[in-house]
Amino acid sequence: ATCKSEAPLLIERLKNHPSILLWNGGNENALWHHVEYNGQLLDRGEWQGEKAGEVVRNILKVMDPDRYFQPTSPYLGIDPNDPRVGSTHGYTNMWFVPGYDYVNFAAEDTRIAAPVLPSCEKFMTKEDIWPKGYNSLYLHGNKLPYPETWLKYTTSESWKKTGPVEQFYDADNAAQLIYRIGMAEALYYQNTVEAQRRGRPATDTTDERRCGGYIVWKYNDSWPEIYSAKVDYFLEPYHSYYTLKRAYEPVMLSFEMGTYIYLWAVNDSRETVKGKVTIELFHLDRNEIRRTIEREVEIKPGKSKVVVRLDEAGIGSFRREHILHASLKDNAGKKIAEAFSLADIERRITFPDAKIDVAIRDGKLVLKSDKYAHSVTLEGNDNGDKLGFLFSDNYFEMMPGEEKTIAILGDKTKGNISVKAWYSPNVTEVIFRK
Repeated sequence: ATCKSEAPLLIERLKNHPSILLWNGGNENALWHHVEYNGQLLDRGEWQGEKAGEVVRNILKVMDPDRYFQPTSPYLGIDPNDPRVGSTHGYTNMWFVPGYDYVNFAAEDTRIAAPVLPSCEKFMTKEDIWPKGYNSLYLHGNKLPYPETWLKYTTSESWKKTGPVEQFYDADNAAQLIYRIGMAEALYYQNTVEAQRRGRPATDTTDERRCGGYIVWKYNDSWPEIYSAKVDYFLEPYHSYYTLKRAYEPVMLSFEMGTYIYLWAVNDSRETVKGKVTIELFHLDRNEIRRTIEREVEIKPGKSKVVVRLDEAGIGSFRREHILHASLKDNAGKKIAEAFSLADIERRITFPDAKIDVAIRDGKLVLKSDKYAHSVTLEGNDNGDKLGFLFSDNYFEMMPGEEKTIAILGDKTKGNISVKAWYSPNVTEVIFRK
């Protein structure tokens, strides 16, 4: 009865909004009706919400008949969270979800991280951010990838929902811990979004992309907390915000690392893309390119394709001290897309002590590094206020000798900007004035 009275009001108010893709009668109702949670098997028989869903479906047949509707999300399949049909909410960090490599439609998927340190300092005490005597070693029996004092600032078993923190160095201060958890979240999203956009394994000779959509949960926070937002309560981007921004660029290059290494090109723009792809094998210690592959590429709108399998083109076995870099330039030499891939997990790599030169041109920062620069981090400071410096990119990779231009998009009109590769001791500071 409630659905019958309220659904028409909601439909009328929302149906012309540009973000309405489809209709759901509810969120995770059927999912939590059947799954195992905290060791308890929750299988309560027939989900009663189906009846309410039919009421809403009949109203939509009159008010918005052309839009897809399902009674709840996720829904359909061998259980309500089956990624191969209907929609899925994933959470492969909590459950084993068969078939999640290429989903039919991910209506929600999240990993958690902490806001940047200046944001945390606005709603957490210093003693809670990094308690005295805290050790970040992830030892047996410790379920938390962060201090126990964080629990009052977080929710919903967030300790189970981090990215692969085990691939990053242990932390000995708050900034390093926030980096570790933030970049682990970012790495999960990079790998997942790129794979979903590729849409099939490299060995699949068809050009069918099996993923019908992947929506990250969630964009922003309505109160200060440590959870799943990509922009925090104070409007500061998380590490993963920038990774997702790059992963969702319409034209994308992507390395698929497995038994073999493939470079993919994905085109979700509305025009055919043509140009030259250059792949470089770069030695971190020697600071030099060891091997190069070049390929002409043409990719139609809405398509993904393997550009090359590296070992078939001259890059076979190589030591893990290398990184892979690929760029796609159009016929006029303009860079369209770029991709990087480490050859090992981060905690097993010793990165160069890169020094980044910074110039200001036309109100923008122009960066150039002398060595390979890993996770270049930009921070602003206006007389102690470190928030509000919104950069066009952050936490990115840089090849030596190449220029990268960064715009400062926030409301700040002045301040000191510091730039460094994360593991490098070399910090470059410039005075910024709009």
